[in-house]
Amino acid sequence: MNIETLYLVVIASLSIATILLTIIGIQIILLLKEARAITKRADDLSKGLVSISHAFENSLREISTFADGAKFVTTIVGRLINAKKNDKQK
Repeated sequence: MNIETLYLVVIASLSIATILLTIIGIQIILLLKEARAITKRADDLSKGLVSISHAFENSLREISTFADGAKFVTTIVGRLINAKKNDKQK
């Protein structure tokens, strides 16, 4: 094997390695773009879930406030009725 053949083999192997590394790099770039899109969709989904949970929390708070108000009203009405019964008995 002479020097020229050796140079030819080295140049060919370097060219093939360069082409393969370029293809691998392009595939990695495409994979990262897809991962970014998936991450963005997951972020949008989590933001939607957070807004739903906040709406649910607010609804539960309003129901609780309404229940407390209804309990207060029934307590007052009960005391008024008991007060009238006590006045009639005296």
